[in-house]
Amino acid sequence: MPRIDEKELKHQIKTGLLADGYLIYGNEPYLKAHYVQQLIRAAVGSSADFNLHTFDAQENPISPEDIYMAARSCPMLGGKSCVVVRDLSPDTLSDAGVEMIAELFEQPSASCVLIFVYDRTEAAPKKNNRWKKLFSAAEKAGALVQLDRLTARSLESMMISGARRRGCELQQQAAARLVSQAGDDLNLLINELEKCCAYVGEGGIITVPVIEELCIHSLDSTAFDLVRAITARDCTRAYRLLNELFIQRVEPIMIHGALTAAYVDMYRARVASESAGDPAAAAQIFPAAYRNREFRLRNAARDARSISTRALRSCLDCLDEADRLLKGGGAEPRIILEETVVRLLRLSGGENG
Repeated sequence: MPRIDEKELKHQIKTGLLADGYLIYGNEPYLKAHYVQQLIRAAVGSSADFNLHTFDAQENPISPEDIYMAARSCPMLGGKSCVVVRDLSPDTLSDAGVEMIAELFEQPSASCVLIFVYDRTEAAPKKNNRWKKLFSAAEKAGALVQLDRLTARSLESMMISGARRRGCELQQQAAARLVSQAGDDLNLLINELEKCCAYVGEGGIITVPVIEELCIHSLDSTAFDLVRAITARDCTRAYRLLNELFIQRVEPIMIHGALTAAYVDMYRARVASESAGDPAAAAQIFPAAYRNREFRLRNAARDARSISTRALRSCLDCLDEADRLLKGGGAEPRIILEETVVRLLRLSGGENG
Protein backbone atom coordinates (compact mmCIF):
# COMPACT_ATOMS: atom_id res chain seq x y z
CA MET A 1 0.00 0.00 0.00
CA PRO A 2 1.51 3.39 -0.97
CA ARG A 3 1.45 6.77 0.76
CA ILE A 4 -1.94 7.46 2.36
CA ASP A 5 -3.64 10.53 3.79
CA GLU A 6 -5.41 11.05 7.10
CA LYS A 7 -8.81 10.22 5.62
CA GLU A 8 -7.64 6.82 4.40
CA LEU A 9 -5.90 6.15 7.72
CA LYS A 10 -9.15 6.84 9.56
CA HIS A 11 -10.98 4.47 7.22
CA GLN A 12 -8.49 1.67 7.82
CA ILE A 13 -8.75 2.05 11.58
CA LYS A 14 -12.55 2.22 11.50
CA THR A 15 -12.90 -0.89 9.32
CA GLY A 16 -10.04 -2.81 10.94
CA LEU A 17 -8.47 -3.38 7.51
CA LEU A 18 -5.00 -2.36 8.60
CA ALA A 19 -1.87 -2.37 6.51
CA ASP A 20 0.98 -4.63 7.63
CA GLY A 21 3.24 -1.65 8.22
CA TYR A 22 3.10 2.11 8.81
CA LEU A 23 5.72 4.82 8.86
CA ILE A 24 4.25 7.93 10.47
CA TYR A 25 5.98 11.31 10.45
CA GLY A 26 5.21 15.03 10.13
CA ASN A 27 5.13 18.14 12.30
CA GLU A 28 1.80 17.66 14.13
CA PRO A 29 2.57 15.81 17.40
CA TYR A 30 -1.04 15.47 18.52
CA LEU A 31 -2.18 13.71 15.36
CA LYS A 32 0.81 11.37 15.38
CA ALA A 33 0.21 10.34 18.99
CA HIS A 34 -3.53 10.01 18.41
CA TYR A 35 -3.29 7.75 15.38
CA VAL A 36 -0.54 5.56 16.82
CA GLN A 37 -2.81 4.83 19.79
CA GLN A 38 -5.74 4.19 17.47
CA LEU A 39 -3.66 1.78 15.38
CA ILE A 40 -2.47 -0.09 18.47
CA ARG A 41 -6.04 -0.42 19.71
CA ALA A 42 -7.24 -1.66 16.32
CA ALA A 43 -4.33 -4.12 15.99
CA VAL A 44 -4.18 -5.79 19.40
CA GLY A 45 -7.17 -4.54 21.38
CA SER A 46 -7.36 -6.17 24.81
CA SER A 47 -4.28 -8.34 24.19
CA ALA A 48 -1.88 -5.40 24.32
CA ASP A 49 -0.24 -6.72 27.50
CA PHE A 50 0.90 -9.78 25.56
CA ASN A 51 1.16 -8.69 21.94
CA LEU A 52 2.37 -5.08 22.01
CA HIS A 53 6.13 -4.56 21.69
CA THR A 54 7.48 -1.03 21.99
CA PHE A 55 10.98 0.24 21.19
CA ASP A 56 11.99 3.86 21.91
CA ALA A 57 15.33 5.10 20.61
CA GLN A 58 15.14 8.14 22.88
CA GLU A 59 15.13 5.92 25.96
CA ASN A 60 17.31 2.94 25.06
CA PRO A 61 19.54 1.84 22.18
CA ILE A 62 17.57 -0.20 19.68
CA SER A 63 18.87 -3.32 17.98
CA PRO A 64 17.38 -4.02 14.53
CA GLU A 65 17.68 -7.73 15.40
CA ASP A 66 15.34 -7.22 18.38
CA ILE A 67 12.80 -5.44 16.19
CA TYR A 68 13.06 -8.18 13.59
CA MET A 69 12.52 -10.95 16.17
CA ALA A 70 9.53 -9.14 17.71
CA ALA A 71 7.91 -8.59 14.31
CA ARG A 72 8.45 -12.22 13.25
CA SER A 73 7.32 -13.84 16.50
CA CYS A 74 3.88 -15.45 16.74
CA PRO A 75 1.29 -13.48 18.72
CA MET A 76 -0.03 -14.92 21.95
CA LEU A 77 -3.73 -15.71 22.30
CA GLY A 78 -4.19 -15.61 18.54
CA GLY A 79 -4.97 -12.47 16.57
CA LYS A 80 -2.15 -10.07 15.72
CA SER A 81 0.86 -8.56 17.40
CA CYS A 82 1.93 -4.92 17.11
CA VAL A 83 5.49 -3.58 17.08
CA VAL A 84 5.92 0.16 17.66
CA VAL A 85 9.33 1.72 16.98
CA ARG A 86 9.82 5.35 18.02
CA ASP A 87 12.44 7.74 16.67
CA LEU A 88 14.85 5.18 15.23
CA SER A 89 17.23 7.04 12.93
CA PRO A 90 18.66 4.94 10.09
CA ASP A 91 21.87 6.92 10.61
CA THR A 92 22.46 4.92 13.81
CA LEU A 93 22.23 1.58 11.97
CA SER A 94 24.60 -0.34 9.78
CA ASP A 95 23.70 -0.94 6.17
CA ALA A 96 22.77 -4.51 7.17
CA GLY A 97 20.52 -3.14 9.91
CA VAL A 98 18.72 -0.85 7.48
CA GLU A 99 18.24 -3.78 5.10
CA MET A 100 16.79 -5.84 7.94
CA ILE A 101 14.24 -3.13 8.82
CA ALA A 102 13.39 -2.58 5.16
CA GLU A 103 12.70 -6.29 4.81
CA LEU A 104 10.03 -6.07 7.51
CA PHE A 105 8.14 -3.62 5.31
CA GLU A 106 8.84 -5.37 2.02
CA GLN A 107 8.15 -8.89 3.30
CA PRO A 108 5.69 -8.26 6.13
CA SER A 109 4.27 -10.81 8.53
CA ALA A 110 0.53 -11.34 8.19
CA SER A 111 0.29 -11.63 11.98
CA CYS A 112 2.03 -8.35 12.88
CA VAL A 113 1.33 -4.65 12.41
CA LEU A 114 4.62 -2.72 12.33
CA ILE A 115 4.50 0.99 13.22
CA PHE A 116 7.49 3.30 12.85
CA VAL A 117 6.79 6.79 14.21
CA TYR A 118 8.98 9.89 14.43
CA ASP A 119 7.96 12.00 17.44
CA ARG A 120 11.03 13.74 18.83
CA THR A 121 13.36 12.93 15.96
CA GLU A 122 12.71 14.75 12.70
CA ALA A 123 12.34 12.37 9.80
CA ALA A 124 14.66 13.09 6.88
CA PRO A 125 13.41 11.02 3.93
CA LYS A 126 15.83 12.65 1.46
CA LYS A 127 18.87 12.97 3.72
CA ASN A 128 20.91 9.97 2.54
CA ASN A 129 20.60 6.46 1.16
CA ARG A 130 19.71 4.92 4.52
CA TRP A 131 16.76 7.23 5.08
CA LYS A 132 15.72 6.81 1.43
CA LYS A 133 15.86 3.03 1.76
CA LEU A 134 13.58 3.05 4.81
CA PHE A 135 11.05 5.45 3.29
CA SER A 136 11.05 3.68 -0.05
CA ALA A 137 10.35 0.33 1.61
CA ALA A 138 7.54 1.83 3.70
CA GLU A 139 5.98 3.58 0.72
CA LYS A 140 6.08 0.53 -1.55
CA ALA A 141 5.04 -2.16 0.91
CA GLY A 142 3.61 -0.41 3.95
CA ALA A 143 1.69 2.78 4.47
CA LEU A 144 3.62 6.04 4.52
CA VAL A 145 1.64 8.64 6.49
CA GLN A 146 2.65 12.30 6.77
CA LEU A 147 0.71 14.17 9.45
CA ASP A 148 1.44 17.89 9.34
CA ARG A 149 -0.14 20.82 11.10
CA LEU A 150 -3.61 21.61 9.83
CA THR A 151 -4.61 24.77 8.03
CA ALA A 152 -6.13 27.56 10.09
CA ARG A 153 -9.54 26.88 8.53
CA SER A 154 -9.34 23.16 9.39
CA LEU A 155 -8.33 23.95 12.96
CA GLU A 156 -11.24 26.35 13.32
CA SER A 157 -13.69 23.71 12.09
CA MET A 158 -12.17 21.14 14.44
CA MET A 159 -12.50 23.48 17.42
CA ILE A 160 -16.14 24.25 16.54
CA SER A 161 -16.92 20.53 16.30
CA GLY A 162 -15.03 19.87 19.53
CA ALA A 163 -17.05 22.50 21.36
CA ARG A 164 -20.27 21.00 20.01
CA ARG A 165 -19.29 17.55 21.34
CA ARG A 166 -18.76 19.14 24.73
CA GLY A 167 -22.21 20.69 24.71
CA CYS A 168 -21.11 24.24 23.89
CA GLU A 169 -21.20 26.56 20.92
CA LEU A 170 -18.00 28.12 19.63
CA GLN A 171 -18.77 31.02 17.34
CA GLN A 172 -16.89 31.15 14.02
CA GLN A 173 -15.18 34.44 14.85
CA ALA A 174 -14.21 33.09 18.25
CA ALA A 175 -12.73 29.97 16.64
CA ALA A 176 -10.65 32.14 14.33
CA ARG A 177 -9.51 34.23 17.27
CA LEU A 178 -8.57 31.11 19.26
CA VAL A 179 -6.37 29.79 16.46
CA SER A 180 -4.71 33.13 15.74
CA GLN A 181 -4.15 33.85 19.44
CA ALA A 182 -3.06 30.46 20.78
CA GLY A 183 -1.33 29.10 17.68
CA ASP A 184 -1.72 25.93 15.64
CA ASP A 185 -0.52 23.31 18.15
CA LEU A 186 -3.46 20.92 18.52
CA ASN A 187 -2.54 19.79 22.03
CA LEU A 188 -2.56 23.39 23.19
CA LEU A 189 -5.74 24.29 21.30
CA ILE A 190 -7.65 21.37 22.78
CA ASN A 191 -6.54 22.37 26.29
CA GLU A 192 -7.70 25.93 25.69
CA LEU A 193 -11.02 24.69 24.30
CA GLU A 194 -11.56 22.54 27.39
CA LYS A 195 -10.93 25.60 29.55
CA CYS A 196 -13.46 27.71 27.64
CA CYS A 197 -16.13 25.00 27.69
CA ALA A 198 -15.72 24.58 31.45
CA TYR A 199 -16.03 28.35 31.84
CA VAL A 200 -19.25 28.84 29.86
CA GLY A 201 -20.80 25.52 30.96
CA GLU A 202 -23.04 23.16 29.01
CA GLY A 203 -25.21 25.06 26.55
CA GLY A 204 -22.97 28.11 26.80
CA ILE A 205 -21.62 30.19 23.93
CA ILE A 206 -17.92 30.87 23.54
CA THR A 207 -17.45 34.35 22.11
CA VAL A 208 -14.41 36.39 21.09
CA PRO A 209 -14.28 38.21 24.47
CA VAL A 210 -14.22 34.82 26.24
CA ILE A 211 -11.25 33.74 24.10
CA GLU A 212 -9.42 37.00 24.73
CA GLU A 213 -10.02 36.79 28.47
CA LEU A 214 -9.24 33.12 29.08
CA CYS A 215 -6.87 31.82 26.43
CA ILE A 216 -3.13 32.15 26.30
CA HIS A 217 -1.29 34.21 23.73
CA SER A 218 1.39 32.16 22.00
CA LEU A 219 4.83 33.66 21.59
CA ASP A 220 4.36 33.71 17.82
CA SER A 221 1.02 35.48 18.21
CA THR A 222 2.45 38.17 20.48
CA ALA A 223 5.54 38.54 18.30
CA PHE A 224 3.38 39.05 15.20
CA ASP A 225 1.33 41.65 17.10
CA LEU A 226 4.60 43.33 18.03
CA VAL A 227 5.75 43.37 14.42
CA ARG A 228 2.39 44.75 13.31
CA ALA A 229 2.77 47.54 15.87
CA ILE A 230 6.27 48.27 14.55
CA THR A 231 5.23 48.29 10.89
CA ALA A 232 2.20 50.43 11.80
CA ARG A 233 4.60 52.85 13.51
CA ASP A 234 2.79 52.49 16.83
CA CYS A 235 5.63 52.98 19.31
CA THR A 236 3.46 52.83 22.43
CA ARG A 237 1.87 49.52 21.51
CA ALA A 238 5.21 48.06 20.42
CA TYR A 239 6.87 48.84 23.75
CA ARG A 240 3.85 47.57 25.69
CA LEU A 241 3.87 44.23 23.86
CA LEU A 242 7.62 43.83 24.34
CA ASN A 243 7.18 44.57 28.04
CA GLU A 244 4.43 41.95 28.27
CA LEU A 245 6.83 39.33 26.95
CA PHE A 246 9.38 40.29 29.59
CA ILE A 247 6.71 40.13 32.31
CA GLN A 248 5.85 36.61 31.13
CA ARG A 249 9.56 35.75 31.54
CA VAL A 250 9.95 34.68 27.92
CA GLU A 251 13.62 34.05 27.15
CA PRO A 252 15.11 36.99 25.20
CA ILE A 253 16.59 34.66 22.59
CA MET A 254 13.09 33.25 21.97
CA ILE A 255 11.64 36.76 21.60
CA HIS A 256 14.37 37.57 19.13
CA GLY A 257 13.76 34.32 17.23
CA ALA A 258 10.03 35.01 16.92
CA LEU A 259 10.72 38.56 15.71
CA THR A 260 13.22 37.29 13.17
CA ALA A 261 10.79 34.66 11.90
CA ALA A 262 8.16 37.36 11.33
CA TYR A 263 10.58 39.54 9.36
CA VAL A 264 11.82 36.56 7.35
CA ASP A 265 8.18 35.87 6.45
CA MET A 266 7.77 39.47 5.30
CA TYR A 267 10.92 39.41 3.19
CA ARG A 268 10.07 36.08 1.57
CA ALA A 269 6.52 37.28 0.87
CA ARG A 270 7.86 40.50 -0.67
CA VAL A 271 10.33 38.71 -2.94
CA ALA A 272 7.65 36.20 -3.98
CA SER A 273 5.24 39.04 -4.76
CA GLU A 274 7.81 40.87 -6.84
CA SER A 275 8.92 37.79 -8.78
CA ALA A 276 5.76 35.67 -9.00
CA GLY A 277 2.95 38.09 -8.20
CA ASP A 278 1.79 36.05 -5.21
CA PRO A 279 3.34 36.17 -1.70
CA ALA A 280 2.23 32.58 -1.06
CA ALA A 281 4.49 31.40 -3.90
CA ALA A 282 7.31 31.34 -1.33
CA ALA A 283 5.65 28.25 0.15
CA GLN A 284 6.77 26.28 -2.91
CA ILE A 285 10.40 27.15 -2.17
CA PHE A 286 10.16 26.59 1.58
CA PRO A 287 7.57 23.78 1.89
CA ALA A 288 8.67 22.64 5.36
CA ALA A 289 8.11 26.14 6.81
CA TYR A 290 4.76 26.91 5.18
CA ARG A 291 3.00 23.61 4.49
CA ASN A 292 -0.68 24.33 5.28
CA ARG A 293 0.42 27.73 6.62
CA GLU A 294 0.46 29.88 3.50
CA PHE A 295 -1.71 32.38 5.39
CA ARG A 296 1.45 33.47 7.22
CA LEU A 297 2.92 34.73 3.96
CA ARG A 298 -0.23 36.59 2.96
CA ASN A 299 -0.45 38.18 6.41
CA ALA A 300 3.24 39.05 6.22
CA ALA A 301 2.74 40.70 2.82
CA ARG A 302 -0.07 42.79 4.28
CA ASP A 303 2.02 43.84 7.31
CA ALA A 304 5.00 44.80 5.14
CA ARG A 305 3.14 46.77 2.48
CA SER A 306 4.32 50.14 3.84
CA ILE A 307 8.01 49.10 4.05
CA SER A 308 10.36 49.08 1.09
CA THR A 309 12.29 45.98 0.13
CA ARG A 310 15.50 47.80 0.96
CA ALA A 311 14.19 48.62 4.44
CA LEU A 312 13.21 44.99 4.99
CA ARG A 313 16.78 43.94 4.20
CA SER A 314 18.03 46.52 6.69
CA CYS A 315 15.62 45.12 9.30
CA LEU A 316 17.08 41.65 8.81
CA ASP A 317 20.60 43.09 9.16
CA CYS A 318 19.48 44.76 12.39
CA LEU A 319 18.10 41.49 13.74
CA ASP A 320 21.27 39.66 12.74
CA GLU A 321 23.34 42.15 14.72
CA ALA A 322 21.01 41.72 17.72
CA ASP A 323 21.46 37.96 17.48
CA ARG A 324 25.23 38.31 17.72
CA LEU A 325 24.93 40.67 20.69
CA LEU A 326 22.52 38.38 22.52
CA LYS A 327 24.76 35.36 22.02
CA GLY A 328 27.87 37.33 22.88
CA GLY A 329 26.62 37.91 26.42
CA GLY A 330 28.23 41.32 26.78
CA ALA A 331 25.11 43.44 27.30
CA GLU A 332 21.79 43.21 29.10
CA PRO A 333 19.39 41.23 26.80
CA ARG A 334 16.46 43.50 27.57
CA ILE A 335 18.42 46.57 26.52
CA ILE A 336 19.51 44.83 23.30
CA LEU A 337 15.90 43.99 22.41
CA GLU A 338 14.57 47.44 23.32
CA GLU A 339 17.24 49.09 21.15
CA THR A 340 16.46 46.66 18.36
CA VAL A 341 12.78 47.61 18.46
CA VAL A 342 13.77 51.30 18.30
CA ARG A 343 15.89 50.63 15.21
CA LEU A 344 13.11 48.60 13.57
CA LEU A 345 10.66 51.43 14.22
CA ARG A 346 13.06 53.88 12.59
CA LEU A 347 13.48 51.62 9.59
CA SER A 348 9.69 51.51 9.32
CA GLY A 349 9.63 55.31 9.39
CA GLY A 350 8.18 55.40 12.89
CA GLU A 351 10.94 56.94 14.97
CA ASN A 352 8.63 59.77 15.95
CA GLY A 353 5.70 57.47 16.70
